[in-house]
Amino acid sequence: VCSSDLNGRDRAMRYVMAAFVDQNVDAAKAWATSLPPGYHRNNAIQSLVNAMAKRDPLRAFAMLQDLPPEARGNYGYQNVFGSWAQTDAQGAAAKALELPKGANRDGALRAVAGNWAQNSPTEAFAWAKGLQEKSQQASVMQTVITQWASLDSAGARTAALALPEGELRNNAVSTLIGQIAGRAPDEAKSLLSELPEGSARNAAGSILVNALAYTDPKA
Repeated sequence: VCSSDLNGRDRAMRYVMAAFVDQNVDAAKAWATSLPPGYHRNNAIQSLVNAMAKRDPLRAFAMLQDLPPEARGNYGYQNVFGSWAQTDAQGAAAKALELPKGANRDGALRAVAGNWAQNSPTEAFAWAKGLQEKSQQASVMQTVITQWASLDSAGARTAALALPEGELRNNAVSTLIGQIAGRAPDEAKSLLSELPEGSARNAAGSILVNALAYTDPKA
């Protein structure tokens, strides 16, 4: 079976399951879980969870927890928590932090961060700033700054520069430089001067140079 056929079937399954969920959630779940184990069963279950996430993320999360790992899909948690964050970002964030450490938790937190920042970047930023796990905080803050910069680069700049000096601030400023270098090179250059000498400044400088080479080869 060629990839285009599978992609077509995947899209059809998503449409069918969305309509099925509208009619009868329990019947949709029963049908999907009754399929023989394998790719099509997993696809049906993932489509079910995705359709539910848009309507009732709490129930979608419960469904996801009941599924075997192979049926959850790489993006199951991201889809559920991304949808959840659109209606209850604080609740989604709290539940995501309760998940066991690993790829699913990381994906859930990034999804919350991105959707929260899209709707309320200052609240998402405050949440990311308060996270205790440093590695997780860096990833979430990068997502928040990336989303915020696409909406309001001036606001993202003010917030990033207000962070205490240290690795989190350096990473936030570097992320912001990467986001704005192509469309606001002068602003990106001024941000570069806010970074201390060292690896963070060197990495951000490389990002800026590459962006300028792409957008303005004569620069």
